[in-house]
Amino acid sequence: MPISTPTFPLRHLSIRVPWHDAGWSGVVCRAPHLNGACAQLTRIASKKKDDEERLIAGRSLEDLPREQWPCCIEERATFMAPFPMEQIKQHALAQLSPQQYGHFQPTHQRYPAYSAGVVPFKWMLRENMDGYRDMYDLDVDSGREPKLNYESDWVTEYGNQKNLLDTFAGHLREEDSLCIFYAKHVPFVEGTGRILIGAGRVKDIGPLIEYERKGEGMRGLVWERPIQHSIRPKGSDGFLMPYYEILQRAEEETSLDVERYTAKAPDEHWDEFSYGSELVTHDGAIGALLALDTALGRIESELGITTGWQREWIHTELIRLWKVRGPFPGLGAVLVPFGLSRGVFVAHALQEKAGENRDPWPLVDTAFRNPTVVLPLELQRDLKELAPVWTRLPAERKAFLRLLSRFELTKQQAAILYEAGSRKKQGWEGSDREILQNPYRIYELSRHDPDGVRLLLVDRGIFPEDVVRLQHPLEEPSRLDSAVDLRRVRAFTIAALEDSAQNGHTLLPKDQAVEAILSRSVRPICPVTGDLLAARAVDMAPEIVPLVTDDDLILQLDRYKAIGEEVRKQVNGRVAGQRHTITHNWAALLEKKFGPSTDEQEMRAREEKAAALKELAEARFSVLAGPAGAGKTTVLGILCAQSEIRSEGLLLLAPTGKARVRMQQLAEDSKVRAFTIAQFLKQYGRYDGCAGRYMLSERPKATGFATVIVDEASMLTEDMLGALFDALQKGVKRFIFVGDPSQLPPIGAGRPFVDIIARLRPENYEAIFPRVAPGYAELTIERRQVGSERPDLRLARWFSTMPPGAGDDDIFSAEADEYPTIRFVEWQKLEDFQGALMDVLVEELGLSGKDDIRGFNLALGATTKGEYDYFNATRRDNPGSVAAAEDWQILSPLRGMPFGISDINRQIHEYFRAGYLELATKPWKRHIPKPLGAERVVYGDKVINLSNHRRDGSKVYPQEGALGYLANGEIGIAVGQWKTNSNPYYLNVEFTSQQGFTYSFTSWDFQDEGNAALELAYALTVHKAQGSQFRLVILVVPEGHPILSRELIYTALTRHQDRVVVMHQGPRTLLKELAAPHKSDTGRRMTNLLRPCRMLEFPQPKGSVFLQEGLTHRTSTGLAVRSKSELIIYETLRQAGYRPEYEKPLTIGGRTYYPDFTIEDEISGLTVYWEHLGRMDLQGYQQRWAAKLARYRANGILPAEEGGGPQGSLVTTTESPTTGFDFTTVQKAISDHLNG
Repeated sequence: MPISTPTFPLRHLSIRVPWHDAGWSGVVCRAPHLNGACAQLTRIASKKKDDEERLIAGRSLEDLPREQWPCCIEERATFMAPFPMEQIKQHALAQLSPQQYGHFQPTHQRYPAYSAGVVPFKWMLRENMDGYRDMYDLDVDSGREPKLNYESDWVTEYGNQKNLLDTFAGHLREEDSLCIFYAKHVPFVEGTGRILIGAGRVKDIGPLIEYERKGEGMRGLVWERPIQHSIRPKGSDGFLMPYYEILQRAEEETSLDVERYTAKAPDEHWDEFSYGSELVTHDGAIGALLALDTALGRIESELGITTGWQREWIHTELIRLWKVRGPFPGLGAVLVPFGLSRGVFVAHALQEKAGENRDPWPLVDTAFRNPTVVLPLELQRDLKELAPVWTRLPAERKAFLRLLSRFELTKQQAAILYEAGSRKKQGWEGSDREILQNPYRIYELSRHDPDGVRLLLVDRGIFPEDVVRLQHPLEEPSRLDSAVDLRRVRAFTIAALEDSAQNGHTLLPKDQAVEAILSRSVRPICPVTGDLLAARAVDMAPEIVPLVTDDDLILQLDRYKAIGEEVRKQVNGRVAGQRHTITHNWAALLEKKFGPSTDEQEMRAREEKAAALKELAEARFSVLAGPAGAGKTTVLGILCAQSEIRSEGLLLLAPTGKARVRMQQLAEDSKVRAFTIAQFLKQYGRYDGCAGRYMLSERPKATGFATVIVDEASMLTEDMLGALFDALQKGVKRFIFVGDPSQLPPIGAGRPFVDIIARLRPENYEAIFPRVAPGYAELTIERRQVGSERPDLRLARWFSTMPPGAGDDDIFSAEADEYPTIRFVEWQKLEDFQGALMDVLVEELGLSGKDDIRGFNLALGATTKGEYDYFNATRRDNPGSVAAAEDWQILSPLRGMPFGISDINRQIHEYFRAGYLELATKPWKRHIPKPLGAERVVYGDKVINLSNHRRDGSKVYPQEGALGYLANGEIGIAVGQWKTNSNPYYLNVEFTSQQGFTYSFTSWDFQDEGNAALELAYALTVHKAQGSQFRLVILVVPEGHPILSRELIYTALTRHQDRVVVMHQGPRTLLKELAAPHKSDTGRRMTNLLRPCRMLEFPQPKGSVFLQEGLTHRTSTGLAVRSKSELIIYETLRQAGYRPEYEKPLTIGGRTYYPDFTIEDEISGLTVYWEHLGRMDLQGYQQRWAAKLARYRANGILPAEEGGGPQGSLVTTTESPTTGFDFTTVQKAISDHLNG
């Protein structure tokens, strides 16, 4: 029997399910130990037992006793089971509070085939009870909730539960409501999302059942309500997405971007796909179906997987939904801020009276004038008092409210938009008239606010499908008569540019803007063309700025135009400006700090440091570039130690907490404080912590800083740099930006540090020493890891912007354990990885085996006493466990998949934290806090902080001297609480960047639907590790994943100090492929910060790669090479009629090498190998080349001047900072050795 009544508006249902590798069909996962995505859900994480599940992998639950069922059934992992199931429900409080709830007994609940147990967790939170009471006029009362001996977040009183759960289900209609299944975590999508799994129809709404009781006692309900759906394996009324077929394809094509073929719940309805199960509005359902349709269309057109009937089902449902939705779905939300507390019910009653897809507004006017005619008695409240207000509203104001009612707004959005004052307070400034003239301004004005109104929500109200739009057109001046009305096109173009900014681009060529707009999941589509954008771009001001480059139209958001102008003014103006006069003997200061030296390498290192110091001190703007270990911190330390630098005002900034600590150390004992950039800019109104947004502002500027130094500058976005310059326009004598341009580009828009370097670096920088020019200083000699000739550094150079040496290619063929600073471990299949990783951990951490828990704890800084291992905080002169937190670190490029950090952290937790988890889950007499969050963080865990935020007052100890602020990326150890006489509540964490202070966390910091404050950090993504250093790094490199780039591998390979273990999937030669010059993420970004955007094409076996001109050397045939000298050699060979092959593998003596060029003459059989020797002024370079030359000789490849050898002829060209490179030597070599 359906329980729904017409009292509540029709809604649809979202149902969260865990990822399952066997179709949710009532069987155990085929490989449960490889499914870590499901364990990201808290209720599964606390109970999942991989070893036990592997014993029953693939078996049907019909054939298993209930006690062997996997824990994921509690999270609806069997919603496609073709058989009914009976589950036993245990009351969650029966053990925690036996006095009040101990009488509740295990209760049987039956689930039909093809059904899921629906729990609306948001509705059952006590904090939301009053809101639902007011919204639906419910008989719920927090005063009826029983008093417990501890705080509970949940509604527990029977009457409150029943009213809330019945109200939720009262919105559902059998056959009319859709049920949309989604997963928060899937292995092929990075991070937490809302991945749509499938959609069907609600077929049956099951009843609520009470818990069985022993004796009388209070009553209680089982929250789950069985909902049967219409999806069947071979049915036609709903479907599941064909993700398994795509994953099978990806096993063969490792570079396939699976995420491209996934459907995601609409961002504008995020909350409707949260909290386990939630009601979904018609707009939310339409958005979800459109996302599914877009993904299915892409799957069929690009992968050839048939999706025709699924898309036909979607289209049929969309027509139905648009009719049910009607033209004014937001009427209720608008009536509430007008003053009708029951506005949602009033709107529903009026719409029911008006009929499907009819205009209820004439009845709204009737309701205020004569409510008894159109409304039942219980809904007439407040109408009489508000009638005079309604009748005296100006026509424009009524038109504005009518317009707002076309949007399916949330209660909060409607309240903000209702009044001009509330819009201004929220930062959505715009008058009623402005919005009436262009309703898309609602999106444009609010788009930077996390609670803003998203584009597609606005678009569905303004330009719905014909079935609504033609019958209910907008009134003037809002009316749109065309799908390409300029107002609509501008809003869609802004959204395309905002999305591209998130992906790193600060502009879009018009053709790519067209593609981005057409790819949106929206109906009717916005059918823009390049011609349309070219003709109307000038009319999209001020939000969009049209630019013309090489006869192509480029579109840019106005804020990036403003940022670009500010950056160019600062960089170009300061570099060309009057220089400072500082007469220090920098070489003498270096000798004073380090003592005299006769070592040739050290003398060269000091020479370039002295030259760099001179430039940094004298220039009004400068960059200090160089790899990790080259001495950038040393140079800054000497500069900051000078009295004139300190006395005039010194500001030290960094993007991360760890880098901030390094900068603070530069200040030594002075009163100078280092800040994260977010910290500093927030003080001056140029950083919004809630939105995570940097901005320009008219607020007061910062003063009193003559020298501003920014570390880890490669992590700065254009927004960050623009906001920084905007805040520091008074009194700054010198800006110094420090970093490594070979590292990952920033997360966000642009690559300003690289662009600045490209602007300031001298044309012939490869051939000069020291590499110093106006505004530019580069350190090239690496010293941190005791010598630049270490094999780990030579491997890293392959992925940097600095060309590797001629003998550096031996590293790709080195034995796995040939060198003490680098080790290679090969793995093949996913099934191999977990075992291989555990073996590496055991060996590298010196454990006696996989069960050596104490050894693992000691590797994290634990102190042993008796049977316990303690993780102590730093106190006075006693170092704490946190001192060892950065001794070792696992890095992976990904979060998902068995080789991603989520699975790795879970695996380590399962192996090495079982004892602490058991201790933390004791109901009584536990010494440590309960596990927190889905990852079950406990005492002794290594963790990372995930956001910039203040954490002061009682949340930090000691308070005196505490920073009271945590930056995104700070790493720490959970060192408390440990108590012997009570159950601890707070998890205390000490961070490596703030040793001596502990910060407290509770369950409130780990909300299920929100972002957790902390997560496990045994394994980190490479992005998160940027700016940190570890003694040992274990780097995981999967094969062929689209996220892999040169910059990512380089960043990972420069995070260690002593040793790196590279765990690579497949042969090591695949690493060499990732080192190709065209594998650049930085170069792919489109920006015009300091030069016009011109993207050069580099053809590949499949498609092409486009990279920014000036950042990669491109030959006339579209080949990317590493240096200008190689470019000259290649082009000279081509002009001479030869077809050189670049870095073609050559296997000799059992090892593979990569000569710069290989020239093969099929007629004569002659093979020439060409090696360009770019740094023969360096002793180590000479030694490595001598070794490689010896290998050539030993294998029959002899120098051309000796007549060549039986296996080939070797030609070499040379250059150095003293001799430079003369391309006539190339012509002579061709004439002497190839044309003969």
